[in-house]
Amino acid sequence: MRASRMLGPCVLAGLVLGAVFAAGASASLPEVGRCVPAAKGTGEYIGLHCIHKSPTHKGEFNWAPGAVKKKFEGSSTTTITLGTAKLKILCAAATFNGEWTGSKTASVTVDLIGCENTATKHKCQSNPAKEGEIEPPQPLEGELGFITSGSNPTVGLDLKHSPTIVAFGCGEPLTPPELSATLEGSVIAQIKKVGFMVPEFTLTYKVAGGKQVPESFAGGSPDTLIAKIVKGVESSTEGATLAGGVLLPNEEELEIKARTV
Repeated sequence: MRASRMLGPCVLAGLVLGAVFAAGASASLPEVGRCVPAAKGTGEYIGLHCIHKSPTHKGEFNWAPGAVKKKFEGSSTTTITLGTAKLKILCAAATFNGEWTGSKTASVTVDLIGCENTATKHKCQSNPAKEGEIEPPQPLEGELGFITSGSNPTVGLDLKHSPTIVAFGCGEPLTPPELSATLEGSVIAQIKKVGFMVPEFTLTYKVAGGKQVPESFAGGSPDTLIAKIVKGVESSTEGATLAGGVLLPNEEELEIKARTV
């Protein structure tokens, strides 16, 4: 009887510790990494996507956070629309080049190409020497986060740079700009290929009802764009949105890990 009375608290303590360790493991997700083969009978995971843990730690695979070959070179799969309530800029294409700097972070150089103000058909550019190109002068900071959690989570990549992302103007060449603008804040794209080792990821920037979807990570503060626009003697500060798709090929097969069961 005494042994059974002692066993109960021990089992309870074990369950509590197990829950704590599980919570600690999930707290690191989502993250980019590799599901790699383990020495026979020593792996932490069963299956080549490193989602199902081996209860006896005798699986075939281990999870390795981060990338060995870190660089990626991506391009848009659709036209890119940058807009506010009063301004709509349509860009024919975009490039997203950079590298994974950690298991949850990236550095991304963005270049929007063939951009024009749809109202006037005039080109928009951040550098007068590069007509129609809106290109932030510095790489943007990328961070992975959950858009939705639970048994079927969705993951996004947040791009930002403080204090500003880019300044640009629209208008005819060799004349004062019809308007100038500064873009601030951040924007989240959903990553479509999650939970699989794949050679490339797909980023989707979505807008619905004039608002960015999503506007924040789950439980987080707003991660949206703000445009400060000057047109003649008038100035305004408006919420801005980004819409379009980008294909992001990596140098090696990688996985966005979003859950463990």
